[in-house]
Amino acid sequence: MYQGMLDSIQSSDQINSEYVGKKIFLPSSFTGSARHMHQLYQDAMSVIRAFDKPDLFITMTCNPHWPEIKQELLELQTPNDRPDIIVRVFRIKLKMLIDDLIKNNFFGKAIAHVYVIEFQKRGLAQAHILLILDEKDFLEILYFFNEFILICKIKTTQQVDNIVKAEIPDKNLFPTLHKIVTSCMKHGSCGPGYENSPCMVDGKCSKDFPKEYSEETILNSNTYPIYKRSINNLDNKRVVPYNPYLSTKYNCHINVEICKHDNSLVTIENLNLNENNPVNEANLNEIKNLEKCSI
Repeated sequence: MYQGMLDSIQSSDQINSEYVGKKIFLPSSFTGSARHMHQLYQDAMSVIRAFDKPDLFITMTCNPHWPEIKQELLELQTPNDRPDIIVRVFRIKLKMLIDDLIKNNFFGKAIAHVYVIEFQKRGLAQAHILLILDEKDFLEILYFFNEFILICKIKTTQQVDNIVKAEIPDKNLFPTLHKIVTSCMKHGSCGPGYENSPCMVDGKCSKDFPKEYSEETILNSNTYPIYKRSINNLDNKRVVPYNPYLSTKYNCHINVEICKHDNSLVTIENLNLNENNPVNEANLNEIKNLEKCSI
């Protein structure tokens, strides 16, 4: 990285000489810095290179209505008033989920995993988990519907249907799960007439909701899976894919997706440093940029 800085100075004619030798940067040991994030990204890519592509992408979001949170609130307090309680409870729940996935082998033997934690704009903690399963592992699991299933590398539509659901469950058969799915696993209103919805970009939902109905699950090599969404319930078009057992156990938004998409979209931008956009002290001082939230 230091050599890159020297190369940059030597190759540009637009460097103001008074700033040469005064570049201020944050090392990778500073959490949240550009080099820290770059290092974590390289670590994650090393895991993928060593163990093959992920099989499952799981997103867990804190539920502010968890009883463990509400019972600790004082009178007239709301969960937003106690972010300390929210993050403590979320950390405990997330550790339980990681143990289920890694130690208890809920989806089969996991040979590698990577996860990151972020905070939504409304302040709730959220974890994104990538799970890589063992190619040769076959494990019997007592599943939510009291069925024994064989879990291994996910390659067939039957395996997908055993793991992921994208429909409203029967209220009479699974009343608890029905309540959780309808309250935590439904995408909000968007589309024509909802232009102010936060997910709307250029007149379309950035999450591609509402989805199309499908009477069966469809898997293709280089596209996202199309999950079974029967037409018998209109709300199925807005259900976020979930796992029945995990949703029932943790009572929060847990999105479970099968990793089948093998493409990526990369954008390369030119900084266009010229006489109208010269290098100056602002973009030579990463500490000031971080304080201004510009990096």
